Order: sequence, then structure tokens, then C-alpha cells
Amino acid sequence: MIDTPIAAFWGLLRDIDRISAERDSRALRLHLIAGRGDVANVQDTQRALMAEMGIPAFPEANPERDRAGLLALKSMNTDPSARAWRG
Repeated sequence: MIDTPIAAFWGLLRDIDRISAERDSRALRLHLIAGRGDVANVQDTQRALMAEMGIPAFPEANPERDRAGLLALKSMNTDPSARAWRG
């Protein structure tokens, strides 16, 4: 952070405040929804949050290597000075 220009520092600080406010706003909204006792509304909100979370990039414990995809990426490399990746 020492080398960060002062304007960028204050911009980042505002972003931290903005993210905190978004989190607090979401928590308040969820608290109000849960407090109403409307089961359907709570379930809809839960489904929306689960959809927003998505799925992990690698849901399996031991994903298989995609050899064909790796070869396709390697073939895109047209720079002869690029270091070869061994995988």
C-alpha cells in the first residue's frame, strides 16, 4: 500500500465501505424476510441465494485432466520464445 497513489488509496477505502454497506444491507433484508414468517418468501430468497452462489469450479474431489483441452491451449501458443509448459 505504500507505493499506492493517494487517490487510488482513498478509492479503495471507499470500495471497502461500499462492500461493507452491501453486506449489511443484505443481512438486514434477510433478517426482515425471515422475521415475517412467510415460508414461501423465505424459500424463494434461499433459492435465489443458492443460484447466486453457483457451483464450485471443480465439484469432484479428483477431476480428470483434460488432455485434449491442454493440447488445444498449447497449440494456440504462436510465440516461439515462450517457455514450454510441462504438464
